[in-house]
Amino acid sequence: MGPIFNTAKKGGKFKKAPKRPPHQTLMFPLLWMCMLQLHRSQWDAITEMDEHNRPIHTYQVCNVMEPNQNNWLRTNWISRDAAQKIYVEMKFTLRDCNSIPWVLGTCKETFNLYYVESDESHGIKFKPSQYTKIDTIAADESFTQMDLGDRILKLNTEIREVGPIERKGFYLAFQDIGACIALVSVRVFYKKCPFTVRNLAMFPDTIPRVDSSSLVEVRGSCVKSAEERDTPKLYCGADGDWLVPLGRCICSTGYEEIEGSCQGTSMTSLLPTGSPLHNLHRRKTEEKQHLQSNPKVQPNAQHVNVVSSAASGAIDWRVPS
Repeated sequence: MGPIFNTAKKGGKFKKAPKRPPHQTLMFPLLWMCMLQLHRSQWDAITEMDEHNRPIHTYQVCNVMEPNQNNWLRTNWISRDAAQKIYVEMKFTLRDCNSIPWVLGTCKETFNLYYVESDESHGIKFKPSQYTKIDTIAADESFTQMDLGDRILKLNTEIREVGPIERKGFYLAFQDIGACIALVSVRVFYKKCPFTVRNLAMFPDTIPRVDSSSLVEVRGSCVKSAEERDTPKLYCGADGDWLVPLGRCICSTGYEEIEGSCQGTSMTSLLPTGSPLHNLHRRKTEEKQHLQSNPKVQPNAQHVNVVSSAASGAIDWRVPS
């Protein structure tokens, strides 16, 4: 049969691909330039143009008239980078077999997703027996001849996870067994907890564990001009979210917290360390930070008397009401 659809439209208009979440790292952005059509496979690479004259790359197969189909499409080798678990997002269309005449018993409405791990590229060598099946992929919505006439594309999105991945990389493969399919896009990614700053402590990019029920404990390091008060910790969850913040850092003497960083104050930046006024400001800064983290003991007003000499300094607070 001919091409499944003319252009990758939905409701007559192209839908802009959504931006991926910041905790998802793309591993294989140029899939359509890197697919291997295996010997005697019925998959066809078809490029169409949208209404803005931009190319849309797809792989299509629709050999539904003959039984015993076994058509394979394989990616190039994909490095796993730091990933332990990978996710495969597929966008595709699938034809309703009931809308195709004379194909009873030969037309299918699913395809299969496979993978194999490898430490290096195999080139064009391909042995299906070495591949492990991830899942059988079915469509939530299939399209009919009427949808084609109305230029309506019922695009399906399915995500599957694979892991743990232990070798340096892997291949993905798609097996057609007699369906009318168009692969519109495939996105391969992994999740991570991104770099963040919490309570004046920095936490690096962290890869979650394969076991989704366990968290990765990460110790933070204080930002510039800050020091530990309690050991700062965060826990990296399976979905790439930081959880359960513990501990904190505080700004060093002569610095105050402003928008997540410690910045020097104009008065104390020139005071010698250990001098009475230096120690006075240190106590004042610590009390201020303590009150900010414990608002229930916040005083109703602040009255400061500073007495300065070569050897003394004092600060007074009014009693909270």
